[in-house]
Amino acid sequence: MIRRDHTILRLLRFYRLPLLPSEDDKAGNTETPEKFFTFLLHFCIVHKKLGNGCTIRCTGREWSTINVVKYSFFCVLFSLTLLSPKSVDATAFSDVPDNHPLAPAILEGMKEGYVRLGQDRVFGADIAITRGEFAFMLARASPYRSEITGCIERMRKSPAWNDWALSDADYDAYYGNPLCVLQNADLFGAFADDSFQPAEGVTFAEASRSLSLTFGLTKLSVPVLERQDWKILKPYASFLSAKKVIPPSVRGLAYPISRGDALTMLYRLRHPGKTMRLPVTEYQLASHLTDPTAWSMWQRYGMSIPYRSTWPEPHIVQRGMTDRNVPKRPSVKHITIGERRSCRGIGDCIERDFILDLYPVEDRADIWRDFEKDATIRVTESWFQGSIHSTRYRERGERCTNEGLLVIGPNEVYRLLAPCLKQKSEAYAYWLRLLRGFTVYPASDPRSRR
Repeated sequence: MIRRDHTILRLLRFYRLPLLPSEDDKAGNTETPEKFFTFLLHFCIVHKKLGNGCTIRCTGREWSTINVVKYSFFCVLFSLTLLSPKSVDATAFSDVPDNHPLAPAILEGMKEGYVRLGQDRVFGADIAITRGEFAFMLARASPYRSEITGCIERMRKSPAWNDWALSDADYDAYYGNPLCVLQNADLFGAFADDSFQPAEGVTFAEASRSLSLTFGLTKLSVPVLERQDWKILKPYASFLSAKKVIPPSVRGLAYPISRGDALTMLYRLRHPGKTMRLPVTEYQLASHLTDPTAWSMWQRYGMSIPYRSTWPEPHIVQRGMTDRNVPKRPSVKHITIGERRSCRGIGDCIERDFILDLYPVEDRADIWRDFEKDATIRVTESWFQGSIHSTRYRERGERCTNEGLLVIGPNEVYRLLAPCLKQKSEAYAYWLRLLRGFTVYPASDPRSRR
């Protein structure tokens, strides 16, 4: 028969657990409780045949009695919570399940120490990353990681400390040593006025510069003087583009990147071979971000769309058209957009990669009814933005499959169509860009035609 007191002491020593809670445990250190749960699970497995109840006494110390009730219940409970693959790492963040696209990057980031787990256990992939967070993540994920420990301590002993330190940077904060390393290497940190602005966002242009220099994509260093100087940093986006690093969620050079964007780009730079095998739907080219230009005509139709400056102007058929695609009714405007194709006949070809048709909003009920009843339609995504209803779909045709977006707006019904577009083509990447940038103004917006 196993002597329970001796077994307890052996297990406590094996897991290096104190018999009394230490001051670190009282201050919220999580290491000891985690070890204790592992110890308790082990004890349950070893003693599962001893019955439904047991008192564990640790004699000679003040940590007097641990009462373990119903061993079978605890063994099952702790086995499920501690031994389940999902609960070990993948669900460390409540908003990043194990099947989330960011899950592999999250797991690596936590293992390597460049992803921080907060008390709320929320990663917030869509939240704009702060400059402090970006400094922490970039330095700890970079080849400069070995220089982080003690960087601030070394710099404070330097005669140049007063001139080197940024006025609003808290070097005792979590980002202090990582920022120190990046600042010394001129990779990220200071503006011309010697400020750091740790709580502000990081534009994609500045992030491109820091990522390109940190991971050795270029040695050309252009100083960042002000946040508004993103235009002089445009070339850095091309270095990331060549490596397929830019995720589709990046909105533009002047826009702040999100936590998910930053983590995705770092993960891709750390795994260049894997990144170069990404399908075209999972990255975007720098030209998608640097070439969009405004076209005043869009506002006449109560909407806007990203349009490349290298494309010819859209061709508009004012009387509209009827085609074989849903909705199979006359449109009031038929607009072709994208690269100009070669066609037979005389004159300019009006056929392009993408088609935008406008229909009377009074017909929205009939259009939606036809859309729902059509057997060739398969809805892939649907969402509301106020009263504006958008539906992304695929339409099975005689020779190929079309992709489309149907939007019911306040003044028009819009159908954006990519006919017979192959997912491996370069045009498909810009189709995704069109889907993300297609905006219909609500009735309250002055840009909405009433």
